[in-house]
Amino acid sequence: MRSSDDVVLAVLNAPVEMRTADIARQVGLSTESTRKIRIGESYVNLFPKVDRITQEQMSRTCESCEFFQRTSKRKSWCNLGYPEACNSRFARGCGAYTQRGAA
Repeated sequence: MRSSDDVVLAVLNAPVEMRTADIARQVGLSTESTRKIRIGESYVNLFPKVDRITQEQMSRTCESCEFFQRTSKRKSWCNLGYPEACNSRFARGCGAYTQRGAA
């Protein structure tokens, strides 16, 4: 059985683009508990040097980005070349995210 510290660390180390529900299923927590850990509402004093993600980062998707293109349900890409954009979740390491229509 994993300790609560291990579970919290697993949540915090999950990729930014990974859905909270998927992380919750992997670690055996509720989606809401997992969300709170990810954004720093819970266990904020545990692993203080590990960055938490913002609510805005959690809601980003490649589909809502200015640089994302979709020509059909099966054909989509990032104009900046991030291969992760194909699944329309936020590409890890992308520093060019621009909300569609905000530019």
